[in-house]
Amino acid sequence: AWLEAIGEDASSTSADFAPVDTGRLKNSITHAVDEGSQCVYIGTNVEYAPYQEFGTSRGVVGKHFIQFGCTAHQAEYKAMLEEHLKQ
Repeated sequence: AWLEAIGEDASSTSADFAPVDTGRLKNSITHAVDEGSQCVYIGTNVEYAPYQEFGTSRGVVGKHFIQFGCTAHQAEYKAMLEEHLKQ
């Protein structure tokens, strides 16, 4: 449950940082939980997302919206993990 909560928050926060033209990229950001390895993955299947995230050699500056979304509430995520480990 704690991984799901982190995934929901990080994907929502990433969407808040995403550049918006049509809203397709912002609305496509989601998360997946891997219970076996206790990991949560944040991402999108939009084909131009890597160019928006990292930039291009042709002058598009990377927005790092997923990176910012995953680190914006890092202290809260750490507290959630610590609480989970106590249980």
